[in-house]
Amino acid sequence: PITKARLTRVKHRAAGAANWTDISWDDAIAKIAAKIKATRDNNFIEIDSSGNTVNRTEAIASIGSVFPNSEEAYLMSKMLRALGLVYIENEARICVSSAVAADGETVGRGPMSNHWIDLGNSDCIMVIGGNMAESFPIAFKWATRAKDKGAKLIHVDPRFTRTSAKADLYASVRPGTDIAFIGGIIRYVIEDMEANPGNYNMTYVKEYTNASFLVNPGFTGPADTLDGLFSGWDGSKYDKTSWAYQSDANQPDKIKKDPTLTDPNCVFQLLKKHFARYTDDKVVEITGTDKTT
Repeated sequence: PITKARLTRVKHRAAGAANWTDISWDDAIAKIAAKIKATRDNNFIEIDSSGNTVNRTEAIASIGSVFPNSEEAYLMSKMLRALGLVYIENEARICVSSAVAADGETVGRGPMSNHWIDLGNSDCIMVIGGNMAESFPIAFKWATRAKDKGAKLIHVDPRFTRTSAKADLYASVRPGTDIAFIGGIIRYVIEDMEANPGNYNMTYVKEYTNASFLVNPGFTGPADTLDGLFSGWDGSKYDKTSWAYQSDANQPDKIKKDPTLTDPNCVFQLLKKHFARYTDDKVVEITGTDKTT
């Protein structure tokens, strides 16, 4: 075993017993199957209160992980539904589904677009709001390889974990304040980019991001109204017309750009205005992070 505390045998403690005993995998699987079948049979609903045939059980729920591949997830789902389960949940709906939506809006594609191996080529890696060393050990292998080659590893999390222990810099934050912490980083980078453009690949920023794109003049954000809302809100949903990019009248599919990144309606300046509120003092006040960190 990796550690002496790791269990290498299946343990079972009978009802009322004080101690655990070793049992075989066959016995363990048989006991689990028997309990599942008994619970299902004793709580099976064939017809609901409206007279509909439902053939389900509401007494068993399944919570899965994000690690099974598509084929494994398919088989597990079929098995659970064959048993009559309706409460079938997956950690991906809490974690990964939000990432898919964010990636789709940000880069136009929901799925991950690179491989974990790319981490090994990084100069700096920031892990925020998670314990990568224990939750994603295979991915963390590549992070440690980058670290062995001189990369800096930064960990931002309320808890000091194994990831923190391997990090070059650990920043403690209050739970739920990640956005403020990231906002402070964005504000700093934008200001530093303007002051020291030679430290950044400005060609990439201007040519391969939307930083230079001009947004419709009617667009307003929380920094303008201070009510936390963007333009187009009607009380229940957003009309995103004002969010659109400006286009050439003769070439509607051609977006207008400002290569100097100084136009107040370009994405770069709108981003700068939005995150200007996240000063060092404000971020420290919200997150509780040591300012010297």
